[in-house]
Amino acid sequence: MKIKEFLKPTLGKIILFILLMGVINYFLISTTVVLDARILVGLPFGFYPIGGFMIWPGGPSPPVVEFSYLNFIIDLIFWYLISCLIIAWYKSSKRWNIFALFLSFVLILTLILFLFINLIKGNWGFTPHPILTFLFIGLIMFIYLYLLKKFKLFDITN
Repeated sequence: MKIKEFLKPTLGKIILFILLMGVINYFLISTTVVLDARILVGLPFGFYPIGGFMIWPGGPSPPVVEFSYLNFIIDLIFWYLISCLIIAWYKSSKRWNIFALFLSFVLILTLILFLFINLIKGNWGFTPHPILTFLFIGLIMFIYLYLLKKFKLFDITN
């Protein structure tokens, strides 16, 4: 399957995208209750502000949290790619190759997020220095992309 075929919008992809993006985020936003702060809610990145302000006399006023357009665009792209992946998996004769691609992508993304969270929190995990963390992430991505291109893993070309 070529990348253009993979990303080409079809009726099935658009319906699945609307279902995933709309339903999952609607339930997440409608069930989240925060009384003493304003936070951004959404999946995978928060984009919709929710919550209230309980201002105490003499206390500092909480910061204003507004709708995040950047996170919303990232969410749209994420859910569209997920819908493309599900449709490609359903239509493919080699379903397990696409499933393995999805699992490897999730594993790489989880590892990168784990390293960045450790970097932000100050718990370095496996690496003692932030520069080594970035080098480690770069090495992981280089190996992953090299394997995809060189050996045509998961039967995806171009």
